[in-house]
Amino acid sequence: MLNIPTAMNRALLSVSIFRVVLLGALLCLGLTTWAQSAEETKAYRTAIDAFYPVMIAHVNAGRLNEARLLCQKAIEWDPQNPVHRYNLACIESKAGNNDKAIAALSQATARGFNDPNSLRTDPDLAAVRADARFAGMVQLAARNRGEVPATAGLAATPVRAYAPAAPAVAATRRAAAPAVRAAALGPLTNPAPASWTGGKLTGLYFMTRFWISSGSLEKAVWYFSPDGRVYHNPTGGFAPAVLAAGAEQKGTFSLSGGKLSIAWSDGKKDAADFTPNSTSFSWNAGIFVPVKSFANAGALVGRYEGGNSISGASSSSTIELRADGTYSQSGAGSVSSTTKDTYVSGGASSRGGGRWQLTGYTLTLTDGQGQATQGIAFPYDDPKTTLYPDRFYFLGVMYNKKQ
Repeated sequence: MLNIPTAMNRALLSVSIFRVVLLGALLCLGLTTWAQSAEETKAYRTAIDAFYPVMIAHVNAGRLNEARLLCQKAIEWDPQNPVHRYNLACIESKAGNNDKAIAALSQATARGFNDPNSLRTDPDLAAVRADARFAGMVQLAARNRGEVPATAGLAATPVRAYAPAAPAVAATRRAAAPAVRAAALGPLTNPAPASWTGGKLTGLYFMTRFWISSGSLEKAVWYFSPDGRVYHNPTGGFAPAVLAAGAEQKGTFSLSGGKLSIAWSDGKKDAADFTPNSTSFSWNAGIFVPVKSFANAGALVGRYEGGNSISGASSSSTIELRADGTYSQSGAGSVSSTTKDTYVSGGASSRGGGRWQLTGYTLTLTDGQGQATQGIAFPYDDPKTTLYPDRFYFLGVMYNKKQ
């Protein structure tokens, strides 16, 4: 069954109420990568208590698509928590998506999931347990628990450093990792140059797509490699092994007859008209713009503000990247919902800091406890402004430069 925080021993409220509280939960989850005060930690626990029963109710009712969306949102806002990845593996296993289940387990163990017994006995993983790759996931969880020597030959794991979960999910986390080292981040090679001529598509692109249903703007990083593979939201580095381990989704693609077709590793397929212009191309309601790296780390120094909003929920954050290699970060989130009978609102805030490092396209933030968050970062500049860059993208947020 899905892992839940041990503090969840209260009776469930109605699903309709949870749908409102869920938005607040997502906002709080997104802010827990920074240092928390006691009050903020309490708000986090309350939020996650509200969030998980909704997902579990969907799973128990067989509404796996709904459960998957909630779990993916938890991963988006709390990306270093291994419990979310484990639960996504359970959902994908029940849905018959073995490749996606194994990928989620690989990412969970890379972030410190350390409960091999759950892997061996969880009925939600029954469908994937016969997969030849599953034994390696059990070994990795056992290693995280200290049951297998670190020097034992195990399957390669994704290269994203693990940040511990909030206290509410302490039952499935390991001890804090030491300060991140450059060697631990994997090979940080450069992507292939952006090009879509002669029937060949390569390069790193920033994609935006507006969803009318939620009133939100989707932002994502896509990489098309020269060997015909596509990676959605890679976490850093462009060596094949790093891409395969870290990308949110991956598949193969072909560009022919004015159409771009993608066969994803989970068996799903997308195909739509490919419409190029001089500086970008459009596909499947998205606009793809090629991106370039910063000329040097000094170009990223500055103070930035950014945020996201969706269906009555919003979050904002401020990050200052200093020339001495230190950073500070603060954020706030709010949620409100009005129905015929009720009005619900809430919010949370957080702050923290540490050291930052930019290597090629990869930005790494290492907090005061030595936990690292890594992702693709690049400038997104408007040449009409006097600031350069006036914006930069990192982990789903477009930050605007303030000074």
